[in-house]
Amino acid sequence: MSFFPKRLIGLLCAVCMAAVSVLPVLAAGSSAVLTIGDYEVDAAEFAYHISSSIYSLGIDEDEITEENAQEILDQAVEGAISAAVIRQMALDAGVSEKDALAYVQNDLRSSFLQQYGSEEALQEAMEESHLTEELFNKLFCNNYYIEQLQQVYTDPNEQNTVYTQTYEKLENAVEYGDAYQSVDVTAGYPYGLSMSGGTVNWEGGLHAAGWGATLTVVLVGLLVVFFALLLLVLAVTLFGKIGEAAHNRAAKPRVRSTPSAAPAAPALAAKPAASPAPAPISSGIPNEVVAAIMAAISCMTAGSGKSYRIKRVRKTADPRSLWSAAGVQENTRPF
Repeated sequence: MSFFPKRLIGLLCAVCMAAVSVLPVLAAGSSAVLTIGDYEVDAAEFAYHISSSIYSLGIDEDEITEENAQEILDQAVEGAISAAVIRQMALDAGVSEKDALAYVQNDLRSSFLQQYGSEEALQEAMEESHLTEELFNKLFCNNYYIEQLQQVYTDPNEQNTVYTQTYEKLENAVEYGDAYQSVDVTAGYPYGLSMSGGTVNWEGGLHAAGWGATLTVVLVGLLVVFFALLLLVLAVTLFGKIGEAAHNRAAKPRVRSTPSAAPAAPALAAKPAASPAPAPISSGIPNEVVAAIMAAISCMTAGSGKSYRIKRVRKTADPRSLWSAAGVQENTRPF
């Protein structure tokens, strides 16, 4: 493999690895409707807060007007902040998030299974309530946090004070994602939000939600292109290696080495000496020269299994003039 393909393959591999490592981060960031400190509210959770706001306000979901739509949306944001406050207070008090998740997946889920009778019935109830497994864990982890906070803060006044301080702190740290701008409370569930989190529904159609999703699409395209180029370079290099190996095999001289043929070579070389000595040739070439030429021919053709001998030597007309021949003879005369 030449120097250029090695460098190119290294560059393509580096780009592919960088894209693979960055894509999950961008994909995760693009699903956030709200970011409250280090807590992200995705589309499914925010749709749940909207549904809770509609229910708490006593409004029929099919009769939402433009006047009360903003009130529902504001209360949904407050509900999301409250959930983040409870989680932050529990973590600050030393409650383990891992323990909360284990409680939900084991103890609480077991009680739900006893209530509904089977896993299939529980999954059906979750689908009717638009609860994914991730959202189920998030919501009921907060129930575990509340139970633990009641044991930490035995004084209600202290608990309210800490809650107010934490709420004000997180309220000022709220960041609204691009998906938040697409929310339409009057549209019904999921209220203009895509549950996949990657796109949002605008009046003009589907558009990428924020720079995260845009960069994700771009990097996916680059990853596909560079991976295809990497495969192409490898294929061309492989074909080049195969062609080079075939050329080397064709150019390599074939030598037959059989036990019967090896000892026959000296005999073939000796045949010209055993043949009758050629008659003196009138061409002016000495017999010794003719014998040397014949011996050279026999050596070169020894491996072919054939023998040669000189039958006659024919003198050809010298194309040079007498003066030219005399000059050649004078210049080539030995000392």
